[in-house]
Amino acid sequence: MKKIALLLFLLILCSCSPKALSDMTYTQRDDYTAIEWEGRVYVPYSAVDNSYMGKRIGIVNGDENDRVYEAKGLPVEQWIISCYKSGEMDSPMLMKEENVNDIPEGFTSEYE
Repeated sequence: MKKIALLLFLLILCSCSPKALSDMTYTQRDDYTAIEWEGRVYVPYSAVDNSYMGKRIGIVNGDENDRVYEAKGLPVEQWIISCYKSGEMDSPMLMKEENVNDIPEGFTSEYE
């Protein structure tokens, strides 16, 4: 009976554990660096405030400090936020999937 209880406890514990972070990769373009993830390419769009950062969803090139987050209120298939956590002047960058043309009201790009 104790083995069954332990097995059930472990099963419940495993099912409640957080989803593993996705491992994303950088790709170099002519004059900027993009992030590739699940067949999509995200390009730099604009620096944003920390308040736009949602749930952490990934890391880039296996570096635990090179973090990727959901952009609050925006679909992750179109928008993500990249932020390198160095402890010094961490500045989140909103990145859009390169084929997205529908820009939310109030957002302007710092890049062409």
